[in-house]
Amino acid sequence: MMRRLLVLIGALVCCGQTAMAGGFQIGEMAARSTGMGNAFTAVADDASAAWYNPAGVAFSEDMQLMLGSSAIIAPGTDYMPNVATISLPGFPAQAATSSKSQIFIV
Repeated sequence: MMRRLLVLIGALVCCGQTAMAGGFQIGEMAARSTGMGNAFTAVADDASAAWYNPAGVAFSEDMQLMLGSSAIIAPGTDYMPNVATISLPGFPAQAATSSKSQIFIV
């Protein structure tokens, strides 16, 4: 019983994968750090230090506030099934579909 449990835990640890949504990751926090190629950890001395190196906040002078936003433009898509499209039993046949382009402000 213990051996099966160890094998199960080993399989979960070694064979685990990260599940990710099909979205966007916005990994930039400040223009200065992006301009430095995100090599900002050692000199994190402004308000974005809380993102890159929280210990750098100790070296900040005065009170600082940082604001920003990003625009994500998702293009529209069209899908039309063809003869190679597989329809599985128990699932409805795939139909043509489309989506319009959208702009998201985050």
